[in-house]
Amino acid sequence: MKFDFDAALAKIESTNSSEDCDQYMKAGKRYGFEEIYSAALRRKIRLSGVDSTDPLELAVEEAVTAREHLLYLKHGKKQKASYTRRMIDGGKPAKQTIIDWVMSTAPTAGFTDFVEAGIVEFAAENIAVRFADRFPDEVVEAAKARLQKYGQ
Repeated sequence: MKFDFDAALAKIESTNSSEDCDQYMKAGKRYGFEEIYSAALRRKIRLSGVDSTDPLELAVEEAVTAREHLLYLKHGKKQKASYTRRMIDGGKPAKQTIIDWVMSTAPTAGFTDFVEAGIVEFAAENIAVRFADRFPDEVVEAAKARLQKYGQ
């Protein structure tokens, strides 16, 4: 019997259960289906209950949630992205947070983790490119350059 990737991906995209996502992630890892794992991880992050009406703020919250989930996978326990949360909770606007990450001389740990996990769409660099009309040109160009440098 042949595994139907398209059907599995459709089920992942339509689920509203974080637990279902966990099961798909486990199966993806167990059987070496990286695409299944990544799709389930993306869906789990999007189901995280982020509450915002501004698409840029929503993207930043999703990125932070994704980072925290990767920290959980790495350490086996719930772990906050403390430094990032302090910046955002301390009143730093989402836009400035993205600018700071993109313009850093070296990629952030989050960027590296997102690339390694195959979910680079949550990286600050990708957010800057997606919302290019809201960022200065030099930020967008720096984001594109870093993404290209890392094969994204």
